[in-house]
Amino acid sequence: MSSLRDILKKRFINVIRSVKPLGKWKVLVLDAHSAHLLSNACKMYDILEENVTLIENITNSRQPFPDMEAIYILSPTTSSVSQLINDFSKPSPTYAAAHVFFISGLEDRNFDSISQSKAMKHIKTLKELYLDFTAFESRVYTLESPSSFFTLYSPTSTRQASIELQNIAKRLVSVCASLDVKPIIRYFSPEVETNQSIISCKLGMLLQAEMDFYCKNQQDFPSNKSDAQSLFLVLDRTIDMKAPLLHEFTYQAMANDLLEIKNGSKYQYKYTTGSDAIADRDVVLNEEDDLWTEIRHKHIATCIEHLITNFKSLVGENKALGGLNSNNQAANLRKLKDMMSSLPQFQELKEKYSVHLSIAQECMAIFDRYKLGDIAGVEQDMATGTNAQGEAVRNIMVDMVPILSSAEIIPNDKLRLILLYMITYGNVKSEDLRRLRMHAKLSDRDAEAMENLAYFEGSLRNVTCPQEKSTRRFNFFSRKTEEPEDVPYELSRFVPNIKKIVERAIQNNLDSTLYPFVSEPEGVKPQAEPKFTATSLRSAKGNWQRSNQQNLATSPTGKIILFVAGGLTYSEIRSIYELANATKREIYIGTTHIINPIQFVQDLSNLRSPNIHNPVPDFGDLKINTQAAPPMRQQQLQQPLTHPTSNNDNKLDTSKLTPPNSQHSKSSFSKKAGKKLLSKFGF
Repeated sequence: MSSLRDILKKRFINVIRSVKPLGKWKVLVLDAHSAHLLSNACKMYDILEENVTLIENITNSRQPFPDMEAIYILSPTTSSVSQLINDFSKPSPTYAAAHVFFISGLEDRNFDSISQSKAMKHIKTLKELYLDFTAFESRVYTLESPSSFFTLYSPTSTRQASIELQNIAKRLVSVCASLDVKPIIRYFSPEVETNQSIISCKLGMLLQAEMDFYCKNQQDFPSNKSDAQSLFLVLDRTIDMKAPLLHEFTYQAMANDLLEIKNGSKYQYKYTTGSDAIADRDVVLNEEDDLWTEIRHKHIATCIEHLITNFKSLVGENKALGGLNSNNQAANLRKLKDMMSSLPQFQELKEKYSVHLSIAQECMAIFDRYKLGDIAGVEQDMATGTNAQGEAVRNIMVDMVPILSSAEIIPNDKLRLILLYMITYGNVKSEDLRRLRMHAKLSDRDAEAMENLAYFEGSLRNVTCPQEKSTRRFNFFSRKTEEPEDVPYELSRFVPNIKKIVERAIQNNLDSTLYPFVSEPEGVKPQAEPKFTATSLRSAKGNWQRSNQQNLATSPTGKIILFVAGGLTYSEIRSIYELANATKREIYIGTTHIINPIQFVQDLSNLRSPNIHNPVPDFGDLKINTQAAPPMRQQQLQQPLTHPTSNNDNKLDTSKLTPPNSQHSKSSFSKKAGKKLLSKFGF
């Protein structure tokens, strides 16, 4: 599988390497956007190794180097073009020559400005790179444009939506160019047409037009025309409005929901120094950390087992491990953390594991303290339509109202539950919503999220992917003994719609009405109604490996690329990795921006009056040679609604944590109490 991170790094380095001036050394000139893209793909060391002696910001005054040639990697904006021209319009040009590379397509008017300027005689190279996206992970790309949610979905920005979609389509060409594919394009087309539901259709059409234009001007693209046909599936956030609200208990998703992890990767945790002092340490959670990559998609209970087992294996026969209790994972986390502080000979090991032990411990403390098990149980019943025994849910209010009335549940979790109720059942009476809000004691700002959800009405239940049904009840910490891949945890029964859509695509069974082709490929026969059944790859892993060869034989074998306009969740990211690993297929997913539940709820609250801008790019470890370089990107949420955390990170009350093999603990909220509350509040 080709990693998107590796692909981008290779392409950027090849661009820099291609410039070989006689003087050997060269200057690299960037603007804010291109610097951010480059810093995401390459480290400072990688760039300097290519005989780059200086990295400059084009927006600032710079010292001239008239004897050195410069590489310009720029955004194709009027501003960057003007600054490029200015560098060579002076009596003494800033550099001896320019090799100019634009990260995406250059508009004719900007090309004309360059070609008619004095700068043209100094330009030795002028190319369009089509590298205008960021690789968040090996299979995940993003445009890092959180404002797109407002532009596309807000009723106050309908005029800007078309421009936004055009810009997105142009940037998606970079993804196809980097993966070296000319894909068949399909898009989500729900039965009920709303302003929001046609986003995928418009974007699909625009992407096809942009790809046709690109291919017309790139005669050697794709480089291997005999490769299997790839599929590009254009979706939008209305494909699944439940996934952004649910509590997810796999490691990466849970940590990004409950902890303050900036931009999905930057985390600060407390650790004990050699002098027993408590200090803060900043870490980056990405694929350079092998342990993070190994456990990020595992359920938190499995992560705890994995951390403990691997640590014991790595330190061998150390006697300090003798006190670990295999039946109390949370206590073991605390003991391991304390133990590592007293083992200076394992310093490197300590640094590697302490961050993940800290994250796991903190997540489990919050899970227990704020009754997330009770909340998630109701969420799963509501989202799947069945309880953990596989029985149809009759009256979800009985379980829901006690949670909404509890002072122990934070407002954001109550709001997420109400929003999920609105999405699941639709057309909820305004009086019932008023009662729910009063019952939960939500603020006016919270009420705005409820009201703004109405703008998605008609889109909320357009997708009728059948949910998998569990036939048994499973403990949060306990795995099934049989069919271990079949919904192993009762609080993880919900399967994101995206996973089921991609399963159908892999089986060549996508409904051509719900997911039509932009341009019908030659030789494709009209599809019959899909014969998809309510099973997932988790429950059908054996079939994929043994008895599903007939489906695979007729299925396209090229790359599958997805794009979700309006945000992508960590549960959806995990699903793509699961499918790719199970089927050995090259599957990639991208979005305008990565979201967690808190951000999604805040975005809903701000939908009618968005006052948000895309952040100033973070330059990573690229050291731009100026004190006036743009500041570090700030966290998007000005007042993040994170769960409160304990002041003492080393103490964790484990008395209420369910041990791995015990019976399921009952909910703190009884159905009898729920019925009384329903009657009291007039439901």
